[in-house]
This record gives sequence, structure tokens and C-alpha cells, in this order.
Amino acid sequence: MSKLTRFVFLLLFVCCYALGPADTFKWSKSYLQKLIGSTQVSEFTTRPLTRFSPTTNCTRWLENSGDTIVYSYGIDETSSGARALRDCLYREEAKGSREVVRKIELAYPLAGRPSHEQRSLFELVEILPNLESISYNMWRVDDRVFSALKKEQSKYNGSWTLKTTHDNQALHLYVECSDSVKIDSAYGTQDGNAIDPLYKTLLACPTTKSLSLSVSQGGCTIGNDPWSFNWKAGDRFPDLEDLTLSGYDWESQHGSGWATRRPSSIGAWKAAMNWSLLKRLNLDRPPSSFLEAFRGKLHSLDTLVLRPQWGFWGDEDTFCASDEAAEQLRGNYTTFIAALPPLRELSISGMGKLLNMTPILEAHGPSLRKLGVHEFERDCAYESSNATLIRPFLNLAQIDEINTAAPNLESLSLDVYRSANRWPTKIFKALTAFANLSNLTMYFDLEDAWRTRRTKECYLRDEDSIWDKYCTVHELMQPTLNQTAAQTIFHDLRLGQPSMKLQNVVMYVGDFERREGGGMRYPAHDEHNKPMRYECWLEKGNVEICNEVREWSFLYDDDAGPGFEG
Repeated sequence: MSKLTRFVFLLLFVCCYALGPADTFKWSKSYLQKLIGSTQVSEFTTRPLTRFSPTTNCTRWLENSGDTIVYSYGIDETSSGARALRDCLYREEAKGSREVVRKIELAYPLAGRPSHEQRSLFELVEILPNLESISYNMWRVDDRVFSALKKEQSKYNGSWTLKTTHDNQALHLYVECSDSVKIDSAYGTQDGNAIDPLYKTLLACPTTKSLSLSVSQGGCTIGNDPWSFNWKAGDRFPDLEDLTLSGYDWESQHGSGWATRRPSSIGAWKAAMNWSLLKRLNLDRPPSSFLEAFRGKLHSLDTLVLRPQWGFWGDEDTFCASDEAAEQLRGNYTTFIAALPPLRELSISGMGKLLNMTPILEAHGPSLRKLGVHEFERDCAYESSNATLIRPFLNLAQIDEINTAAPNLESLSLDVYRSANRWPTKIFKALTAFANLSNLTMYFDLEDAWRTRRTKECYLRDEDSIWDKYCTVHELMQPTLNQTAAQTIFHDLRLGQPSMKLQNVVMYVGDFERREGGGMRYPAHDEHNKPMRYECWLEKGNVEICNEVREWSFLYDDDAGPGFEG
């Protein structure tokens, strides 16, 4: 548009504002805004900022580079093109371009969390003599990268500045195709809706082999957010080999492009991907409809992990129901697992009761190298209001059955029952009979279900009914796990195993590694029983080492005890 034309329209706007009616003014104002917007786009496109991708021709890029470069602040420095940009600017023929560069603007992957390393960015800063600023979006840059940039900035006595923006509209976004994608979509937080960008990324990246996606409500702003992909008929996903999902809504029905009724997310995903190539599947407890849809379809699977179902806030919910429908569903899980091709690794948790292991071991015992059977300690006691209800444990006969059916087992995780104030030596002896076992994980109860006490203080009203519900804790199970006990158990297990192959033992009391959920919690007291974890291993010269892992806090544990949630 010529300068004369712009002047005419500007004059028209002024006249309308001074003499015309309100409607004319609104029309003129709207048109002027469009005119200015189109002018800005036109001016921008005359000076395009080209992101350097892994396939960019360096020579041609150098011929057209200006004073601003767009750095791909991505998941992987190779797949994002960051390393290729660095290599290009390191060339001898890039000397002139290095001297011209004044600004670096960061671009971000449409889906996926950027790496906190970004070595190529710091190496670029070192070789750009006239750099004036680095611009970034404050919600996208890892704190560790920001701190490192501030430290790097101080080395140059403030010769260049860090410019931040909160404006998501001004983001440089690009699709980064990497072998592995990990997404945590926590609604109500700065991560926001990552489902839709991930969908677009997967459609554009046929070489992606691994996907990990979790969906939960992370903040207090609750909206009508998607908990599954908005499928479109005919879209194709890459042929994944490794899939981990948590909180995904398998039974939602939305999407477009189907001639008949829209299928559930199960049906749409089943049609969009070649599931026969999937090797590793890790899910929070899927619905029965998933089991029916994929029974006999996972021909290449060698690893299956079934975990407690994620709740709305991302908390882990054990399946505690015990009616006829619940028992039938547990039977469906058993037949689904038994119908899979021979597995090398199998982990089952969150079922509330033990599945029937006999048909599972008949199908997978000879091929199994790693097996886990685990339930959280107090979930179903709280769910059923039965304070003395304990989680299910494998008994001696069941442990012997595993040993017989899975002779090649190298790693075993299980809950171990103890009572009468002593360690379960018979269970320990049964575990030493596993000839090829090198890694063992045992979960012991933290609390005695039959003994309770009131806390010394309670932050709620002094009423018996309130104190009994919110300020009563269970006594610790005896004997307690400490450094000496862990060392003794590890030593006895090693010496008791004829093959002497046991190298690593991990021992828990309580739900140490339980996932933190969202929502507001108000602790009614501060006398929570502390879950513990001990790791024991064998060093060179058969030296046995046991250390306590100190990472747990009741503020971040879903099962610290009964309390208020909002």
C-alpha cells in the first residue's frame, strides 16, 4: 500500500471522528486497526526471522542472516537445530555474520519440555562479539538456564541484557520431532493445555518412537479442558514403541470428520496407530473398554505396567471396590494380561486385591525377567472406613509359585507382611530360593492397623469426634526399619541365596514414592508417621552398603493420613 493511500485513509478516519456518527467512527476505527495490522505484517515479512532447523543450509542462511537470530530452545539440541546453528556460526566464513548479530530470540517447541542444558546457547554467547540482548518468555525458560545466563551475563559486565516477556502471542513456536516426547499437561498452571499442541506434533513427526503423557488438574482455575486428543478422521500417529499415559480419558467422544457417530478416544487411537509394533505400555489403570479393544492386538509387547488410576488432581486412586462388578473387572485384567505375548517385564499395582497370578504365570513365567506386585498401604482402609483392613500380600505358597513358574526372574518387587513384632524370616527364606534374582524391592507396612494414639496437638476444634477422625495416628509397626535392620536383612538375604547373585535390595516402609496430587491440603497436626526407604548394594570386594534415602515430606505425600482437601 502506497504512502498516499495510507494518508487518504488516515484523513478519512479523522474526518469521521470529527463529523460522523458513532457507527461511522467504529467502522473507521476498525478499518484503521486492520490497516495498521496489515502494515505491521508487511513490514515484518520484509525482515523475516528464520529459525535454524537441523536441515537448514548453512551457506544460504549466512547469506541472508541479519542482526537477529532465532535460537531453538528445544528438547534436544540436535533435533531442535540448536547444535547445527552453533556449528554454522563457528565456521570461518561466518565471521562477518557473527559480528553483525545483536539479538538472540528464543523459539520453543510446540510440545515438550525444553532441556535445561542448552550448551549451544552459551557457546553462541561466547562467539558473538556485539551481542546486545537475549529475549525469552519467562514461562518457558528453565530456572537453571536463567541462572546460568545471569552468571554468563556478569562475565561481560552487562554488555548484553536479558529481556523477558509474558506475552504468549509473541512466541516463536516450532514443531520439534524427537525420538522421545514427554508431556505433563497440568491445567490451571503455566503449562496449560498441552494436549492440542502434542496432537499436532505427533501428526507431523512420523519418526517419534516414545511418548509419555500425563494429564491432571494442577491449579485452582478449573475449566472445560480436554483430557484426551481431539481426533480427526484419517489422522495418523507415528508407530510408537513405548507409550506411557496417566490421566488420559480413554472413553471421551469428541472429534470431527467421521461420517457416522464419533468413536471413543479408544476407537480413534486404535485406528490412528499401528499398535502391533508397540513394545512397552505403561498405563494408569485403564477402563474395561480398553481391555476389550486391544485384546490380542499388542503382538510385539514385552513390557506392561499397570498403575493406580489417576484422579482429577493427579492423585493415585487404588481400586478398592469389592462388589461383583469389581471382581469381574479384576478378572478382565487377568485375562487381558494372560492373553498378551510372552512378557519380559510385568508390574501390577493399584488393583486393591491380588489378581489371580496362576494364568498370568502360565503365560509369561518362562519369559519374565522382572515382576512387580504392589499395593499402597492404607488406601482401602480409608476407603472402606475399616481401620484394621490391611493391603493384600503374596503368601508363601504364591511366592513359591512365582519362583517355580519364572525361573529366570532377575528382579522382583512385592509387599511383605510382618506381624508379632518380628521380621518375616520365612518370607525372606523363600525369596533366597530365587536362583537368578539380582534385584529385590520389598514394601513393609509403616503403621500398625490395630494400635492408634491421639496426637499431642490438633489444629481443629477440641471435640472428640473431630480429634478421633483427624488427629489420631497409628502406632509404628514393630520392629522399625533403620540402618542396622536394613544392613542385617541385606546381609542375611545375600548369604541365604545359594547362587549369591543378589546385588541390590531396596526396602520401604510406607508409601514413600507416592505421587503428589494437586488440590489444597490442610494438615490437622504435624505428627505424621514418616515413610522411609533404604537402598542396599554390593560394591567391589563384596562390601555391603546400605543408605537411607531422605526425600520424603508429608506435605507432598498423598497418603500422609486423613486431612482436609479442597
